[in-house]
Amino acid sequence: MPTSEACEPRAPEPNGCPITLAAEPIGSSTKPRRFLPEIIAGMAVVAIFGLPSLAFPFGIDQGQQDAIGRLMADGLVLYRDIWDNRSPLLYVMAALGHLVGLNGMMGLRVADLLYQTATAGLLALLVMRTTSLRGAGFLAAAFYGWTYYGQSHNLSTCQPDGRLALFIVGALLLLEGSK
Repeated sequence: MPTSEACEPRAPEPNGCPITLAAEPIGSSTKPRRFLPEIIAGMAVVAIFGLPSLAFPFGIDQGQQDAIGRLMADGLVLYRDIWDNRSPLLYVMAALGHLVGLNGMMGLRVADLLYQTATAGLLALLVMRTTSLRGAGFLAAAFYGWTYYGQSHNLSTCQPDGRLALFIVGALLLLEGSK
């Protein structure tokens, strides 16, 4: 076991050997990885998986999202002027879509496709930062896209849980980066 003078500040393992507190991913090499091509490829796969969803009609939930988002974009206040029992983030996101021109059925579907593609990109980055396996980020993004779009129909997309995935993966990425 090395002496304490030769060691950098480290936490001891139960067997007495030091553990490094470096922020590098497990199994990382000194060769720099190019994240962007793998992330873009994963996002492209998700976008391709999601293209058929642009033709999906509204279900009841999607119609409510669009109508309440439009009313909020016009200045009405949720829970005072408009009522629904869901959390406000869903409707704030729909209102923001209306403000940037993503209106109606196609607008809501395009916004959902953008959210899912962004989620896949963040997921790919998270996986690539935590593993040295080549292609793992691409596979994570592709599996996410297949899970979201490959088994879905018009009533299961554009739902609050699909929108929350973006924030959950973003939070995990921040957590991983804080090590």
